[in-house]
Amino acid sequence: TLALTLSQPVSARDVVGAKLAFRALLVVGLAAGVSLLGILATGGFGSAGRVVLWCATVVLYALFWFALAAWVNSLRRSSAWNATVLVGAWLVLVVVLPAAVNIAAGMLHPLPSRVQMITAQREASNEAVSRRSELLARYLEDHPEMASGVVADEPGLGALAWAATDAVNTRLEEVSAVHDASRADQLALVRRYRFLSPALLAQEVLIDAAGTGDARFARVQLQVRAFAEEWRQFFVPAILASEQMTADVLPDVPAFRFVDEEPAEVAGRAAVPLTVLGGLVVLVIAGAGAGLGRVRGAD
Repeated sequence: TLALTLSQPVSARDVVGAKLAFRALLVVGLAAGVSLLGILATGGFGSAGRVVLWCATVVLYALFWFALAAWVNSLRRSSAWNATVLVGAWLVLVVVLPAAVNIAAGMLHPLPSRVQMITAQREASNEAVSRRSELLARYLEDHPEMASGVVADEPGLGALAWAATDAVNTRLEEVSAVHDASRADQLALVRRYRFLSPALLAQEVLIDAAGTGDARFARVQLQVRAFAEEWRQFFVPAILASEQMTADVLPDVPAFRFVDEEPAEVAGRAAVPLTVLGGLVVLVIAGAGAGLGRVRGAD
């Protein structure tokens, strides 16, 4: 029993610390090992820094819960009470608080519905088709010799098709801008209240380490839009001039090349949540150590 063990020249802090350290080593080792196997099986995160960041977050998050378990047990209550408190803490920190923050973000900054975006696209397409028909009618009126033999790739018709496409793109960019602004407000609110839950802190770093975070997604979007503009600058003049595309221009066609972020940028974004998470671990460990230091063999 614990009382018999504490009758020896050993403190309760050392006994509980040794037990928790062994269990933590098993759990953290299993989690880190499975993570590394998954990274190797999927080709990796692209850099060793992301792997180190992932493993560090897993270790810190696991240490938080083991330290919290030690703190609760140091209060010298019944096993049932300890289990109830720990389960309640898990529910609040992992389920309730993150869900509340996400719900609040969705309510305060709602995103435009997908139906609204589809409707806007359909309306813009219909309007553009109507305008294209008018432009085509005027074109055939000015060139009656082409009216009997109009085909899809008739010189000049490409410009009309581009005018319709550009009108649709302009309308969709307006809808997308509203969506992006609301999404940015949601992310700002979540980042503001992420410190309420260690689960939110760990999730932010893990997603960023995996390369699926919001910052990297925004970087991809920015580069894709820049490439789309480069693509238009290459093709649109030829379309408006009714030039025929040949195999000679294929080597000059722009190609998309994604420029990934530097590991230092990822580490910089992870510095704050990891520091806060590490501070929580230190505080909980200090509380557990103080509580276990008051345990005596007679207890």
